[in-house]
Amino acid sequence: MTRRKGKERAELHRVQIHEGVAKKGKRPVLVNSMMFESAESSQKAFKRASGWIEATYDLRNTVIISNSDGGSGYEKDKFDLIIGKCARHEHFRDAYHVNQKIKQRLSFDKELSYQMISAVREWDYTKVCTVISQANDRIQDDYRRAEYELELTKLLSYLDRNWDSLKGLHLRYLPLRKGIGVCESNHRPYSYRMKRQGRGFGQKGAGNLAAIISARKNGLFLQALTEMIPAFKQAFIPEFKGILRTLLKKPKTRKSVGVIEGSIGKRCASSHALGQLAKVLK
Repeated sequence: MTRRKGKERAELHRVQIHEGVAKKGKRPVLVNSMMFESAESSQKAFKRASGWIEATYDLRNTVIISNSDGGSGYEKDKFDLIIGKCARHEHFRDAYHVNQKIKQRLSFDKELSYQMISAVREWDYTKVCTVISQANDRIQDDYRRAEYELELTKLLSYLDRNWDSLKGLHLRYLPLRKGIGVCESNHRPYSYRMKRQGRGFGQKGAGNLAAIISARKNGLFLQALTEMIPAFKQAFIPEFKGILRTLLKKPKTRKSVGVIEGSIGKRCASSHALGQLAKVLK
């Protein structure tokens, strides 16, 4: 999101659920897709998604596939919490973000960055280590050697930390070949409406607009506009009843004293504010 002057940057957190991908003509569409968002925290977005899952599905015999960019709050264990008991849970690190990370860390050797992407796609750790070794040997800028070596160390640590989630879809023997990473592409309704173009949002405004976009995408917007809101009912506590009764009592009327007349003294200097007022009111 954009930053409003003098205010903290508003961040949008999103979780998307769907049951698979189907063809509508030539275009692939998500089956029973639902979007959940929060401009406050990823925990609130996950909580909304968790409530929907619990009320809608029995996942005990279901294979669940999750995918994230690996940002803070979107680790595999966060998905485990909202999924609960299921037949199997396979978590993926989003390929686009992984490739971006590789290109960033190997920016000083583009040829090897493509080799590293290939090694990760093949899920071959031996090739990953070979590319790291080659990149280290090919550093020619002695002045920046320490900086580049640190980048390689960070890259290897990132790949080690996420290695299980980097295993490709084709290597996990799952009954599908598409549908991973759809949340990123379906972020466009939010980004096109809320980013750039000189717009700025605070947390509350961003949350309200994102909720409207989600409701429209989920097919619930018109229902939300036309649904009757249940009347608010709450028993009054005795103390509140007494206060309310006192406030609603009809006050005693007081006898009118009529119009009160007055005048401004004539001895005020014309340079004084009261003198100027007296001159105007003559």
